[in-house]
Amino acid sequence: MTTLLIVLPLAAALVIWVLPLNDVSAGALALLAALAEVGVWIQLVARYDFAQGGLQFAQQRTGSATCTSRTTSASTGSQCG
Repeated sequence: MTTLLIVLPLAAALVIWVLPLNDVSAGALALLAALAEVGVWIQLVARYDFAQGGLQFAQQRTGSATCTSRTTSASTGSQCG
């Protein structure tokens, strides 16, 4: 998820730069990308465990699968796929 916070605005900027959009369409696409970015940020803040602190939502790439892990004081969760 944290990678999305970096890639999303870069991808939107690349699309706006490459496609021959008029000013209104380019602005609308930029606004849509910014709102999506804020939505992802809010979701990550809501899921963050402030009591634990430290690095959370770490992403690891193993072979062809991307694994995300979230460790909390109650449980350890891991998702690969």
